[in-house]
Amino acid sequence: MHGVPQILAGLNEYELRHLPNHLASGELDNDLNALLALGAESTDSVCNAWFAAKEAIGDAEGYATDVALAARTAKGKVAAAVAAGRAAPEIGLEVRYVLIGSALTSLTVNPPGEFLVELVKQGRWSAGQALANVRRQPNAHTRGRALAMLSDLVGAAEQRKALQQSLASVAELAPDSRDPWHLANERASVLVLLADRLPNDLLPAAFSLAGEINDTNGRCRALTALATRISEDQRRVVIRDALDALDPGAASVSTAFELLGQTAPDDLLNEIVKKALAISHPFQRSESLITILDRLDSAARASVIADVRAERGLDDEQRLKLLARAGRYLAPESLHQLFAHVPAVTFSGERFELWAALLAVLPADDRKAALDAALRDADGINPESAQYAVEEIAKILPFVPAGERRNALMTRAIEGLRGTQDNAKQDALAQLAPLLAPQLLDSALEAARSFGNEEYFWSLHARAMIAFGQVEQEALEPAELKHIIARAQQMKSDENRRYVLGALARGSAADEPQIESAGRTSEAKRLAQRAVLRTAARSLLPRNAATLLARWRKTENRLYLEKLGPRLRRDLGRKAIEVACASDDHFLTGRLLTQLVGYLDRQDQEAVADLVLTLNEPAVATFVADFVDYMAADRIGAAVAIARRFQDRTEGAQVLSALMRRLEGTKRSAHSTTSSMQPSLRRSIATCSRGTRSCSVSGYPRRKSNGSSGSHG
Repeated sequence: MHGVPQILAGLNEYELRHLPNHLASGELDNDLNALLALGAESTDSVCNAWFAAKEAIGDAEGYATDVALAARTAKGKVAAAVAAGRAAPEIGLEVRYVLIGSALTSLTVNPPGEFLVELVKQGRWSAGQALANVRRQPNAHTRGRALAMLSDLVGAAEQRKALQQSLASVAELAPDSRDPWHLANERASVLVLLADRLPNDLLPAAFSLAGEINDTNGRCRALTALATRISEDQRRVVIRDALDALDPGAASVSTAFELLGQTAPDDLLNEIVKKALAISHPFQRSESLITILDRLDSAARASVIADVRAERGLDDEQRLKLLARAGRYLAPESLHQLFAHVPAVTFSGERFELWAALLAVLPADDRKAALDAALRDADGINPESAQYAVEEIAKILPFVPAGERRNALMTRAIEGLRGTQDNAKQDALAQLAPLLAPQLLDSALEAARSFGNEEYFWSLHARAMIAFGQVEQEALEPAELKHIIARAQQMKSDENRRYVLGALARGSAADEPQIESAGRTSEAKRLAQRAVLRTAARSLLPRNAATLLARWRKTENRLYLEKLGPRLRRDLGRKAIEVACASDDHFLTGRLLTQLVGYLDRQDQEAVADLVLTLNEPAVATFVADFVDYMAADRIGAAVAIARRFQDRTEGAQVLSALMRRLEGTKRSAHSTTSSMQPSLRRSIATCSRGTRSCSVSGYPRRKSNGSSGSHG
């Protein structure tokens, strides 16, 4: 099999897919850990042999499953040791596997489903590769949408699995969660995609999830979309209930009317029109009626269009937008008049929306003139306007013929995509994806890899590796340490850089000169100067304790704590803790408690260590290392349990890494993984490779494979 490293080349595909399960079933935990740590030479570095082998056979998802299997084994041993009050050296393995899992997530491309579908259609990725990528995506909304879309590209069995997982992603979303750009209900947006894809036996669960949505317009959209899959009598009941619950004052009400117009039985149309006419806001009322024009008879359509022309509550640009959307029902001379007014529209986004609406309905002569005008307008699009540039270009690209002009617009759109703010990236790429030329897919993929707060999550991963290296020195090689220091010093965020360099200083993992900036005075002189200044500053501070604590909280200046001094170990300790915890900003609380803990007595230090574990997950991951040594021995197990429940695995790994020094004990673990092959694992692989009738790992029958033996990886 091409691409399988030489060290594993004797295994057939079945063995490459299932060997870890055999090892776990045979309780050969050391062999399982050694297998997952095998190194293999590649062209320019040492890679993980098992990961390379799984990728070579198209089973990257299986590698994540194998890591999770090994993590569960280590986790069970840690839990047993903690419960028995023993050292838990296997915590190192658990952290290692959590870090691997988080690294896999960081390798995940996090674009919308529309883009992944294009990668598959253009042959850049296989459907299996796209699905494996999607299943590692941490965001349930993005994952649910992508699984629904990719289900169209796979066989029946894989399709059902993808749809089940998409529906499960909907259940992960809070009933009223909203997407960060359009603020539309996230549950509803996934359920609308699933409505015509779900098998019949999954529809009850979908209806149940839709019914939990509190946002009336979101619930209306979801139920109306799902209603297309049930009988007309049932549909009539669902749509009438949705219509009754509809909030006519909501900003997005027209999207609900659009779905109602597409799905409602004819006898409910009059009720839908009456509901739309009851909307008080002139633009929302007119827009809702325009969305259902296709379902109205010619007289009703003419009446709606006439009302839009006459409505005094609309400004000229709103009227122009609504009439353009009704363009297919307007006379050519009316369309020509609309075309003439577009260049005068103030906002560029509105202009390009109008160009797109009119280009779809204008007569041939006017269409050519309108396209020329739209392209002249597009010449002024600045990629630095980011998501707005992408939106504007995406609106007119469908009407631009192939050629140099179209390619230039696409290139400019990708430039805009790179600068798009985080909460709009998914939406911007979703608009652009179906329009991308094959030669620009790589550029778009590169931009997509930056989606998410990459710097923050890298800083978490780096801090976890530093803490891990304190206990297992071989886990953090000098070259990797240099890379962490170099990258940390180049980080754009001062806060993230400070956290990484602070972790290096805490762990004595880097020399002080690498952390301190150049040009400082000698250490002794600097400390002496600081002592003089601090003494002088303390003498000028107020004496009232409440005032000192209030100013400390406001300025985060340790001088106020030094002024209080020994009193913090007595009567003022608890009061200072209350002051530190008075903010809703968990990072502020973490910073204040980090300053305070060294001034407190042991009982209060243990209480503060417990308080830190109640902060939100990013704050716990950031500050826990400063409190591990203050934790009561009987609280370490609780801290491990909290870390394991973290939604973000990288943050959980950071906490577990910090806890390692309290769990490992003094004796090195017999389960420590290395990159060399243990003798028993070598025997297991050799037995499988010789073609005997059964694999000796745990007595499981060995299936024959049609694959050839592997080549050098």
